[in-house]
Amino acid sequence: MVFIPACTAAISGFLVAIKVGPGVFFSGLVAVAGAIAATAAFLGSPKTAADHLASARAYTALKHRVDTEISLMTGASDLAALEVRTRELSADYVRITTTDTPMANKFYEKARRRIQQGSAE
Repeated sequence: MVFIPACTAAISGFLVAIKVGPGVFFSGLVAVAGAIAATAAFLGSPKTAADHLASARAYTALKHRVDTEISLMTGASDLAALEVRTRELSADYVRITTTDTPMANKFYEKARRRIQQGSAE
């Protein structure tokens, strides 16, 4: 996301410097592309996307571990062993939630609606 505006700013700045084409247009283009590149770099959009992807994978892995534990439970299962495993899974959940990058409310609501519709199954 940062690469294209940064390249546009660099090329436009170079064209203004060597006085090729309409200087006012390229100067304005440099300003806009530079502002976009600076904002994207400041916000760290690639890092945020990677953080959300890692978080989603961690939650999915936890969900699969919980599903496996539920499928292995029987009426004769040892209650103490189930309690220990539940506490371990709970600790994993807490670890994931405490290391997550916060998500904007609009994205949270969109994901929540998709999950309620069954897209996470």
